[in-house]
Amino acid sequence: MKTRMILTVITFLFVLGGMNFHHAQVKDFLQGSFNWEGKRTNEIQYFVLETTMLNYQLNGNRSGKDHLKLFLECSPINKNGKDLFKYTCIKFIVINSNGVEVTIPELEGWSYVFGGESETEKAEELVFGISHSKFENLKDNTGDALSQVVTYWIYNTFIDFHAFCNVFAEPTTDGKGIQDLSRLNQKIIHSSANSEPPVNLGTNIKEGSYFKNGEISLQFIGVGIVNDAICGILNFDSGESSFKMLIEPMPNMLVTTNGASHYKGTLYINKETFWVEKVVMDEFVLAETEIPGQGKMNQVIERGTIISNVTKDEFHLTLK
Repeated sequence: MKTRMILTVITFLFVLGGMNFHHAQVKDFLQGSFNWEGKRTNEIQYFVLETTMLNYQLNGNRSGKDHLKLFLECSPINKNGKDLFKYTCIKFIVINSNGVEVTIPELEGWSYVFGGESETEKAEELVFGISHSKFENLKDNTGDALSQVVTYWIYNTFIDFHAFCNVFAEPTTDGKGIQDLSRLNQKIIHSSANSEPPVNLGTNIKEGSYFKNGEISLQFIGVGIVNDAICGILNFDSGESSFKMLIEPMPNMLVTTNGASHYKGTLYINKETFWVEKVVMDEFVLAETEIPGQGKMNQVIERGTIISNVTKDEFHLTLK
């Protein structure tokens, strides 16, 4: 009996010692230095982006919900001696507040090179290499023309993807970026803070339209597992953002929208491949629209976006 008790105590101390050793290893790992400057692996990636926009009345009642879903394939290419990535829209789905689902045939199979040039526009004239002309006069699969508002949200879906997965999640060449976050709990003001990219889109969204970011911050908050991979967890926050949209739905009729936005979210970045495995973003938008002859109209929108990096099989299964 006494011998058994001694063996039990020894076993307990051995297990406890092992736990302490494991704890020390974990602590050393988390207190160590992390590198987010690595080059992304040259492997095809498959992404599914889903955005839900919930509209509110000023009395707090919910007045409709719209849903967008983008299926995007990313393939490595070499162009003029440079390793780049080509993005192909495999499918784009729009579900309106009434639950009616349509697709956008014009975008299916459309490809562009991130940061490159289109056939008719130079890289410096585009945002992320995305052609504005591609979003002119879009129609759904039933042949109905899409409104300018829906067209803008479709275009903005591609902008969101690259803002989160490239601007925030890749090293910057000018100013602070993810490369400056080598230890847990570090926080920076990102180089894109207070930037004011133009959002004039085609012939209907006019010059003078813009989205102005606030003081964008990026913080390295932890390490976790996503898609069976060790990932860095980083929070981003836009600060106090604002925007102005000048839309001409018909000749000599200019609709002006002024508003404010605050978006924030979390990036999950693969420690080995440096690809984004997941993004979660939430945004609140307040806007006032002035329509000639009709007065002013207020809008409150709650927007949520999830970007998932999925396997090829998952991607094609979700397409069905």
